[in-house]
Amino acid sequence: MAKYLGQHAVVIGGSIAGLMTARVLAEYFDYVTVLERDAIEDRPVIRKSIPQGNHLHGLLQGGQQVLSSLYPGFTEALRDLGATRAIIGRDVVWYLPDGKAYNPTGSLRNPLDLGFEAHCASRGLIEFLIRRLTLALPNVKLEAGITVRELVHSNGRVHGVRYGDSRSVAAELVVDAGGRGSHAPQ
Repeated sequence: MAKYLGQHAVVIGGSIAGLMTARVLAEYFDYVTVLERDAIEDRPVIRKSIPQGNHLHGLLQGGQQVLSSLYPGFTEALRDLGATRAIIGRDVVWYLPDGKAYNPTGSLRNPLDLGFEAHCASRGLIEFLIRRLTLALPNVKLEAGITVRELVHSNGRVHGVRYGDSRSVAAELVVDAGGRGSHAPQ
């Protein structure tokens, strides 16, 4: 596979989407910089920018397959950090008005292994592991506490980002994974 698309890519946002984007871009750029507005701790924590961060998260089989293809051994590492494996149709229960069921439609009333699994963990734990595995790549770095103010552009082309009072960073590709709070669209 041809590796080279450019020297530098910038990803705005260091959440799960931004980190996975950086992981993929690392195969095509000499280096990738992730710019995250929150302070980042080197442990599983709930960040203020993640509105659903307090909720229990279920990582379904499709998500596990994608993450395992990007990060070999991902689900095992997630379990090692404390995530709980759940067999769909057996370990997950819905309490419906007419009683307990093992699927949301209520058609499965007795536990039955449906042949696929999920993992339950906090958002902070899942994101922590993805961040640790992404930043283990030699050409990816994360800069925390940086709010991107605007895109640097001319002639209909984006050439980088501006952050802080007047600092800027040039890039051949900028990906905005900053979510609803991103300032880049302005």
